[in-house]
Amino acid sequence: MTPAREARAHRAASELWERWQHRSPAGALPEGNRPTTVADAWAVQVALTELAGPRIGWKIAASSPAGQRHIGVSGPIAGPLLASGVRASGDSVRLTSMASAEPEIAFRLGADLPAAGRPYDRETVLAAVADVLPAIEVPDSRFGDVPAAGAAQLVADLACAAFVVLGEPVPQWSLGELRDRKVVMRINGEIASEGAGANALGDPCDALVWIVDTVTRHGSDLLAGEVVITGAAAPPRSVRTGDVVTCEVEGATPVTTTIG
Repeated sequence: MTPAREARAHRAASELWERWQHRSPAGALPEGNRPTTVADAWAVQVALTELAGPRIGWKIAASSPAGQRHIGVSGPIAGPLLASGVRASGDSVRLTSMASAEPEIAFRLGADLPAAGRPYDRETVLAAVADVLPAIEVPDSRFGDVPAAGAAQLVADLACAAFVVLGEPVPQWSLGELRDRKVVMRINGEIASEGAGANALGDPCDALVWIVDTVTRHGSDLLAGEVVITGAAAPPRSVRTGDVVTCEVEGATPVTTTIG
Protein backbone atom coordinates (compact mmCIF):
# COMPACT_ATOMS: atom_id res chain seq x y z
CA MET A 1 0.00 0.00 0.00
CA THR A 2 1.35 3.41 -0.94
CA PRO A 3 1.78 6.02 1.82
CA ALA A 4 -0.86 8.21 0.16
CA ARG A 5 -3.40 5.40 0.02
CA GLU A 6 -2.67 4.45 3.61
CA ALA A 7 -3.16 8.06 4.72
CA ARG A 8 -6.52 8.23 2.89
CA ALA A 9 -7.63 5.00 4.54
CA HIS A 10 -6.77 6.31 8.00
CA ARG A 11 -8.57 9.60 7.37
CA ALA A 12 -11.69 7.73 6.26
CA ALA A 13 -11.48 5.39 9.27
CA SER A 14 -11.12 8.34 11.63
CA GLU A 15 -14.23 9.96 10.17
CA LEU A 16 -16.24 6.74 10.54
CA TRP A 17 -14.95 6.24 14.08
CA GLU A 18 -16.10 9.76 15.03
CA ARG A 19 -19.57 8.97 13.71
CA TRP A 20 -19.52 5.65 15.57
CA GLN A 21 -18.59 7.20 18.92
CA HIS A 22 -21.16 9.97 18.65
CA ARG A 23 -23.88 7.77 17.10
CA SER A 24 -24.19 10.29 14.32
CA PRO A 25 -24.61 8.68 10.89
CA ALA A 26 -24.09 11.09 8.01
CA GLY A 27 -23.67 11.23 4.24
CA ALA A 28 -20.91 9.98 1.99
CA LEU A 29 -17.32 10.32 3.10
CA PRO A 30 -15.41 13.32 1.71
CA GLU A 31 -14.46 12.66 -1.89
CA GLY A 32 -10.72 12.67 -1.22
CA ASN A 33 -11.05 9.92 1.40
CA ARG A 34 -13.97 7.96 -0.02
CA PRO A 35 -13.13 4.38 -1.06
CA THR A 36 -14.22 3.55 -4.59
CA THR A 37 -12.71 0.08 -4.96
CA VAL A 38 -12.92 -3.04 -2.84
CA ALA A 39 -9.18 -2.87 -2.13
CA ASP A 40 -9.52 0.71 -0.87
CA ALA A 41 -12.55 -0.29 1.21
CA TRP A 42 -10.65 -3.11 2.91
CA ALA A 43 -7.82 -0.76 3.77
CA VAL A 44 -10.31 1.52 5.53
CA GLN A 45 -11.92 -1.47 7.24
CA VAL A 46 -8.57 -2.59 8.66
CA ALA A 47 -7.81 0.92 9.92
CA LEU A 48 -11.29 1.27 11.48
CA THR A 49 -10.95 -2.11 13.21
CA GLU A 50 -7.71 -0.90 14.78
CA LEU A 51 -9.62 2.06 16.23
CA ALA A 52 -12.84 0.27 17.25
CA GLY A 53 -11.59 -3.27 18.03
CA PRO A 54 -10.68 -5.79 19.22
CA ARG A 55 -12.21 -8.15 16.70
CA ILE A 56 -13.93 -11.35 17.83
CA GLY A 57 -15.06 -12.71 14.48
CA TRP A 58 -16.56 -11.92 11.10
CA LYS A 59 -19.92 -11.32 9.51
CA ILE A 60 -21.57 -11.51 6.13
CA ALA A 61 -24.00 -8.77 5.24
CA ALA A 62 -26.52 -9.30 2.46
CA SER A 63 -26.12 -13.06 2.04
CA SER A 64 -29.73 -13.29 0.82
CA PRO A 65 -31.69 -11.37 -1.82
CA ALA A 66 -33.77 -9.77 0.95
CA GLY A 67 -30.62 -8.64 2.73
CA GLN A 68 -29.17 -7.26 -0.50
CA ARG A 69 -32.32 -5.24 -1.13
CA HIS A 70 -32.23 -4.06 2.49
CA ILE A 71 -28.85 -2.32 2.15
CA GLY A 72 -28.76 -1.70 -1.59
CA VAL A 73 -25.97 -3.99 -2.77
CA SER A 74 -25.83 -6.60 -5.53
CA GLY A 75 -24.06 -9.32 -3.54
CA PRO A 76 -22.72 -10.24 -0.11
CA ILE A 77 -20.10 -8.18 1.70
CA ALA A 78 -17.89 -9.09 4.65
CA GLY A 79 -16.80 -7.28 7.79
CA PRO A 80 -15.38 -7.90 11.26
CA LEU A 81 -17.38 -8.41 14.44
CA LEU A 82 -16.11 -6.37 17.36
CA ALA A 83 -15.96 -7.49 20.98
CA SER A 84 -17.85 -4.38 22.09
CA GLY A 85 -20.93 -5.51 20.16
CA VAL A 86 -21.23 -9.11 21.34
CA ARG A 87 -24.03 -10.03 23.75
CA ALA A 88 -25.30 -13.26 25.33
CA SER A 89 -28.88 -14.46 25.05
CA GLY A 90 -31.09 -12.42 27.38
CA ASP A 91 -28.92 -9.31 27.22
CA SER A 92 -30.34 -6.11 25.79
CA VAL A 93 -28.97 -4.09 22.89
CA ARG A 94 -29.64 -0.46 22.07
CA LEU A 95 -31.77 0.59 19.15
CA THR A 96 -29.51 1.45 16.21
CA SER A 97 -30.05 3.86 13.36
CA MET A 98 -30.90 0.94 11.06
CA ALA A 99 -33.61 -0.18 13.54
CA SER A 100 -33.69 -3.77 12.30
CA ALA A 101 -32.91 -7.30 13.45
CA GLU A 102 -32.26 -10.57 11.66
CA PRO A 103 -31.98 -14.23 12.71
CA GLU A 104 -28.81 -16.06 11.76
CA ILE A 105 -26.88 -19.30 12.02
CA ALA A 106 -23.36 -18.76 13.37
CA PHE A 107 -20.20 -20.84 13.57
CA ARG A 108 -17.48 -20.79 16.21
CA LEU A 109 -14.09 -21.82 14.90
CA GLY A 110 -11.92 -24.37 16.66
CA ALA A 111 -8.83 -23.86 14.49
CA ASP A 112 -7.00 -20.98 12.85
CA LEU A 113 -7.52 -20.26 9.16
CA PRO A 114 -4.70 -17.80 8.42
CA ALA A 115 -4.28 -15.92 5.18
CA ALA A 116 -2.17 -18.27 3.09
CA GLY A 117 -2.09 -16.65 -0.33
CA ARG A 118 -4.51 -19.21 -1.76
CA PRO A 119 -8.15 -20.23 -1.21
CA TYR A 120 -8.99 -22.88 1.36
CA ASP A 121 -10.87 -25.92 0.16
CA ARG A 122 -14.34 -26.51 1.57
CA GLU A 123 -13.28 -29.58 3.53
CA THR A 124 -10.56 -27.67 5.40
CA VAL A 125 -12.89 -24.79 6.25
CA LEU A 126 -15.64 -27.03 7.58
CA ALA A 127 -13.16 -29.12 9.57
CA ALA A 128 -12.28 -25.92 11.48
CA VAL A 129 -15.84 -25.56 12.87
CA ALA A 130 -16.19 -26.23 16.60
CA ASP A 131 -19.79 -25.12 17.28
CA VAL A 132 -22.96 -24.01 15.55
CA LEU A 133 -24.95 -21.27 17.30
CA PRO A 134 -28.23 -19.43 16.80
CA ALA A 135 -27.74 -15.67 16.66
CA ILE A 136 -29.54 -12.37 16.30
CA GLU A 137 -27.81 -9.53 14.51
CA VAL A 138 -28.80 -5.92 15.14
CA PRO A 139 -26.79 -4.03 12.50
CA ASP A 140 -25.95 -0.36 12.29
CA SER A 141 -24.30 2.00 9.87
CA ARG A 142 -22.34 5.18 10.03
CA PHE A 143 -24.21 6.31 6.90
CA GLY A 144 -27.62 7.94 7.21
CA ASP A 145 -28.85 6.55 3.87
CA VAL A 146 -27.50 3.01 3.80
CA PRO A 147 -28.69 1.95 0.31
CA ALA A 148 -27.21 5.15 -1.16
CA ALA A 149 -23.79 4.53 0.39
CA GLY A 150 -22.79 1.79 -2.04
CA ALA A 151 -20.87 -1.41 -1.49
CA ALA A 152 -17.38 0.12 -1.16
CA GLN A 153 -18.35 2.52 1.62
CA LEU A 154 -20.36 -0.19 3.40
CA VAL A 155 -17.37 -2.56 3.33
CA ALA A 156 -15.26 0.25 4.78
CA ASP A 157 -17.92 0.68 7.49
CA LEU A 158 -17.40 -2.92 8.69
CA ALA A 159 -20.34 -4.18 6.61
CA CYS A 160 -22.84 -2.54 8.97
CA ALA A 161 -21.47 -4.30 12.05
CA ALA A 162 -22.89 -3.33 15.45
CA PHE A 163 -24.43 -5.96 17.74
CA VAL A 164 -24.72 -9.74 17.67
CA VAL A 165 -26.49 -11.79 20.33
CA LEU A 166 -25.22 -15.36 20.56
CA GLY A 167 -27.15 -18.34 21.86
CA GLU A 168 -26.09 -21.70 23.22
CA PRO A 169 -24.39 -24.19 20.87
CA VAL A 170 -26.75 -26.43 18.90
CA PRO A 171 -26.56 -29.81 20.67
CA GLN A 172 -26.81 -31.99 17.57
CA TRP A 173 -25.92 -30.94 14.06
CA SER A 174 -24.18 -32.04 10.92
CA LEU A 175 -22.75 -29.76 8.28
CA GLY A 176 -24.76 -31.30 5.50
CA GLU A 177 -28.17 -30.49 6.95
CA LEU A 178 -27.88 -26.92 8.21
CA ARG A 179 -29.32 -25.56 4.98
CA ASP A 180 -32.62 -27.27 5.81
CA ARG A 181 -32.88 -26.06 9.41
CA LYS A 182 -36.00 -23.99 9.91
CA VAL A 183 -35.41 -20.51 11.34
CA VAL A 184 -38.09 -18.30 12.88
CA MET A 185 -37.77 -14.78 14.24
CA ARG A 186 -40.37 -13.57 16.70
CA ILE A 187 -40.93 -10.02 17.84
CA ASN A 188 -42.87 -9.74 21.09
CA GLY A 189 -43.89 -13.37 20.74
CA GLU A 190 -45.40 -13.02 17.27
CA ILE A 191 -43.82 -14.59 14.20
CA ALA A 192 -42.19 -11.77 12.25
CA SER A 193 -40.05 -13.69 9.76
CA GLU A 194 -39.53 -17.30 8.69
CA GLY A 195 -36.88 -19.01 6.62
CA ALA A 196 -34.17 -21.64 6.65
CA GLY A 197 -30.41 -21.93 6.62
CA ALA A 198 -30.51 -22.06 2.82
CA ASN A 199 -31.32 -18.33 2.75
CA ALA A 200 -27.66 -17.65 3.62
CA LEU A 201 -25.98 -18.09 0.22
CA GLY A 202 -27.81 -21.37 -0.32
CA ASP A 203 -26.24 -23.03 2.74
CA PRO A 204 -24.62 -21.58 5.90
CA CYS A 205 -21.62 -23.81 5.17
CA ASP A 206 -21.22 -22.23 1.74
CA ALA A 207 -21.51 -18.81 3.38
CA LEU A 208 -18.71 -19.76 5.77
CA VAL A 209 -16.49 -20.90 2.90
CA TRP A 210 -17.25 -17.64 1.08
CA ILE A 211 -16.25 -15.45 4.00
CA VAL A 212 -13.08 -17.44 4.68
CA ASP A 213 -12.06 -17.01 1.04
CA THR A 214 -12.96 -13.30 1.08
CA VAL A 215 -11.23 -12.48 4.36
CA THR A 216 -8.03 -14.40 3.68
CA ARG A 217 -7.83 -13.10 0.10
CA HIS A 218 -7.63 -9.61 1.56
CA GLY A 219 -4.83 -10.59 3.91
CA SER A 220 -6.70 -11.11 7.20
CA ASP A 221 -6.77 -14.24 9.35
CA LEU A 222 -9.63 -16.11 10.99
CA LEU A 223 -8.66 -17.42 14.41
CA ALA A 224 -9.75 -20.25 16.69
CA GLY A 225 -12.45 -19.03 19.04
CA GLU A 226 -13.76 -16.43 16.60
CA VAL A 227 -17.41 -16.43 15.56
CA VAL A 228 -18.73 -16.09 12.01
CA ILE A 229 -22.34 -15.07 11.47
CA THR A 230 -23.53 -16.11 8.03
CA GLY A 231 -26.30 -13.63 7.22
CA ALA A 232 -30.05 -13.53 7.47
CA ALA A 233 -31.65 -16.97 7.45
CA ALA A 234 -35.01 -15.18 7.33
CA PRO A 235 -35.75 -11.65 6.13
CA PRO A 236 -34.76 -8.78 8.44
CA ARG A 237 -37.52 -6.89 10.20
CA SER A 238 -37.83 -3.45 11.73
CA VAL A 239 -37.63 -3.16 15.52
CA ARG A 240 -38.43 -0.47 18.10
CA THR A 241 -37.32 0.30 21.61
CA GLY A 242 -38.83 -2.23 24.01
CA ASP A 243 -39.25 -5.01 21.45
CA VAL A 244 -38.28 -8.53 22.52
CA VAL A 245 -36.66 -10.35 19.62
CA THR A 246 -36.22 -14.13 19.54
CA CYS A 247 -34.45 -16.34 17.02
CA GLU A 248 -35.51 -19.97 16.90
CA VAL A 249 -33.25 -22.30 14.96
CA GLU A 250 -34.72 -25.77 14.70
CA GLY A 251 -33.17 -28.06 17.32
CA ALA A 252 -31.53 -25.23 19.28
CA THR A 253 -32.38 -23.31 22.43
CA PRO A 254 -33.92 -19.99 21.30
CA VAL A 255 -31.77 -16.87 21.60
CA THR A 256 -33.44 -13.63 22.69
CA THR A 257 -32.70 -9.96 23.21
CA THR A 258 -34.58 -6.82 24.20
CA ILE A 259 -34.12 -3.66 22.18
CA GLY A 260 -33.23 -1.01 24.78
